[in-house]
Amino acid sequence: MNAPGVLASLRVRVVAVASLVLAAFLGVTGVALERAFRETGMELVHEHLQAQVYALLAAADPAADGSLPMDGLPEPRFALPDSGLYALVREAGGRVLWRSRSLLGRNLDLAPPQQAGTPRFGEFESPWGERFFVVAYRVRWELGSGAERVFDLHVAESRSALDGRIARYRRDLWTWLAGLAAGLLAAQALVLTVGLAPLRRLAQDVQAIEAGERVTLSEDQPQELRPLAANLNHLIRVGRRTVERHRNALADLAHALKTPMAVLRGAAEDAGPGQEALRETVLDSVARMDEALVYRLRRAAAAGDRALPVAVAVEPLAQRLCATLRKVYAGKALVLDVSAEHALQARVDPGDFTEILGNLLDNACKWASSRVLLTLRGGDGGHGLFIVVEDDGPGIASLQRTRILERGARADEHTPGQGIGLSVVHELAVHQYGGSIEVEDSAAEGGACIRVHLDVPVD
Repeated sequence: MNAPGVLASLRVRVVAVASLVLAAFLGVTGVALERAFRETGMELVHEHLQAQVYALLAAADPAADGSLPMDGLPEPRFALPDSGLYALVREAGGRVLWRSRSLLGRNLDLAPPQQAGTPRFGEFESPWGERFFVVAYRVRWELGSGAERVFDLHVAESRSALDGRIARYRRDLWTWLAGLAAGLLAAQALVLTVGLAPLRRLAQDVQAIEAGERVTLSEDQPQELRPLAANLNHLIRVGRRTVERHRNALADLAHALKTPMAVLRGAAEDAGPGQEALRETVLDSVARMDEALVYRLRRAAAAGDRALPVAVAVEPLAQRLCATLRKVYAGKALVLDVSAEHALQARVDPGDFTEILGNLLDNACKWASSRVLLTLRGGDGGHGLFIVVEDDGPGIASLQRTRILERGARADEHTPGQGIGLSVVHELAVHQYGGSIEVEDSAAEGGACIRVHLDVPVD
């Protein structure tokens, strides 16, 4: 997985978490504000209706004949039919003494208050389906003659006006909250872009090291990242010094072996008549030793050029190896099939991968009767390279499956070879790449099946 992908994931996670927190906060805030507005509106309606009750009491003038004339209405809407504001005055017994003109053609069946002097606020639904707020107030009125009368005053107002104000407030509130959320998210994206810029530069430095364009990470980092950059640079320098020591040791070994190998080659070439077999054996062994030294020196020279391996396409390398082995084992007319995921790439050293795969395929071709199957696939989550080599040969006995991974061990002493191929695979897979190697029977081909896992990132 590459560095930009990690950063993108980090940015997405931060934005997602912050968005959830912001949405929850603004949602709770919006609900609380809307509820507070509704409760405040209800209180204002209550106070307004109660004020209308007191205004009606001030305008009322009970007559001796039992009527209740009103001397000037406090609110013009009482005189407008179907205005949404209604008033009704009853005797305690239920007889209507006065009703506002706004109730023309309408009848309100309102419950009387429970006790005098205490306004009762509530809601009710009219027979024509309209909902109202109502205040009922019972008053004891003492007439000039000393007699006392009990009146129930009811003032009702349609709640459509309040509902309309609440709807407008809700629309404006959530519009502003949505705009605020968009602004905060944009500001957050800007903050993340600026705040993560040092991490992007650090990732670019790592990519430059992978490509061999830089030697170490830049230590011109923010205070929080300086220890990380310093520790990574220390690890890189230690790794380079270690590689340099191994490279020098191999060079010294090669130099020390040059003279003995030259002597052996000269002695073999000067062998007399009747020693052709000895001469061919010595020359062949010296040639193998020379090829091994050249390969090891080339690998040591290449080591350290990059601090980290880059992603390489594994299928083309596998196809080239199979093409070479088809020529080597042309006499057996082997069928070598390769099954690989499309465009599979792994962060593995090409030389190491070639050596691992070459030894596995060479071993399979050596024992196969007619067919060898190679399977390459990546692990779940973009990590791990799996190599599976199967053949239709005699297979490998259970008791020998551990032994053949040891250096110098062979399943059949009569078969040509040095017995180090699978041990090299084991060493590279387990010790170099932290993976594993398993030897089992092939269910598909009937012979041996060797599974190798390399613990490397794949794309």
